[in-house]
This record gives sequence, C-alpha cells and structure tokens, in this order.
Amino acid sequence: MLFLHLCFTHNFLSIYHLIFMNNKTSIQLGKLTITAGEDLPANRFINFRGFLCQSGDKVLGITTRAYKTGSLASVVSHGIVPVETSGVITSAGSEVRPSTNGRAEFATTGFQNILTLDASSVAGSFIRVKL
Repeated sequence: MLFLHLCFTHNFLSIYHLIFMNNKTSIQLGKLTITAGEDLPANRFINFRGFLCQSGDKVLGITTRAYKTGSLASVVSHGIVPVETSGVITSAGSEVRPSTNGRAEFATTGFQNILTLDASSVAGSFIRVKL
C-alpha cells in the first residue's frame, strides 16, 4: 500500500489523500469518524449508526481499513474510494447501492447518487466509487 499526500493552498487549505489499495486509486476529499457499532471490514459501506450498510440503508461513507466494535472508525464521506462488490457491476458509470454486509450492488431502482468508475465481473472484487 502506497500513501501519497498532496496539499494545495488557494485562499484555504485543502488536503487530498491519494491511496493505492487493491490496485485502485483512492482520492479522499472528506473524512469523518463514527463509533463502530460492530466489527467493520475495510472497503465497505457504513450507515449513519456505525454499522455495515444493509439493503436500503443510507450511506454515511466507506471504510478504508478494518475497525473493532466500539473504536472510532474513520470513513470517507466524499471522494473516490474502493468498495467490495456483492456481484456483477456491468460497466463504469453505473449507479450502485449498498447490499448485504456493506458491499456494493448494481442499483436497479432508487437514487443513491453513488457512481462507479470500474466494472466488476465477480462478487468480492473491488471497484472505485464516487461519493
């Protein structure tokens, strides 16, 4: 895993984190912390209560590493982040939503506004999503 931090100043300070995980680039523009309600694996959707998202949950962000129950978990709320899939994602630009256990699935209905930058042919692979 390679970490590269870039800082730009233009009337304010912006910090961009470029992280290469699972051969996917991550650009973390917004991060926040929440108390983990359960053990949270890396690269999964997290809901507003600190649990793994299930089908139909609203997404607070995505973990970039694993956290234990009760610890403060850092989640990316804005940016481009890898997430694990629960099935096939046919093409880049597709809309996804959380499925069981915080994984991404193709969104057939509803409006999540979470778009993919990659396609996936099998469950358990990693794709980049734009939050």
